[in-house]
Amino acid sequence: MDTPEWVVDKLTLVSAEITNRNRADLQKRLRMLRAQEMADATPSERRRKRAQEIAELEKKLG
Repeated sequence: MDTPEWVVDKLTLVSAEITNRNRADLQKRLRMLRAQEMADATPSERRRKRAQEIAELEKKLG
C-alpha cells in the first residue's frame, strides 16, 4: 500500500518546521554567547573587535 500524498506533505512540513526551530534555537544561543563575550571583554578588546569588523565591512564594500 502506497503512502497517501497528504501524509508525505505533512511529514515534509513537520521536518521543515523542526529544522527551522532548531536553527532558531542555535541562532538564539549564538547571539547570547556573543553578547556575553562582549560583556566580558575589556574596553580595549571591544575597540579591537570593532576595528576588525569595520575593516571587514569596508573591504566588502570596496
